[in-house]
Amino acid sequence: MIKKYYDYIHYLYHSWIELDKLIKLNKKQILKFSEPYRMYLYVYYNYLNELNNYDINQLNIFINACEDNIYIFAANCGNIKIFRITRYKYQF
Repeated sequence: MIKKYYDYIHYLYHSWIELDKLIKLNKKQILKFSEPYRMYLYVYYNYLNELNNYDINQLNIFINACEDNIYIFAANCGNIKIFRITRYKYQF
């Protein structure tokens, strides 16, 4: 992974609010990240169609020691569209 992308991983794990300070990534740049960081960045940058490639178990992977998952992350980012998308896909 390119060194300049380490800040994104650090902020995903430790301080979500700091992501606003970083340059917006496009889909091609996000592909350079490993999982689960990739799916979290898709949510952060509102590339929600990419989430169709994940199953419910993958979407529930914790991102940090506080056991925050992608739904808590999405709510914190104000990206509540994910709830609508996954609700219809998984019928919960």
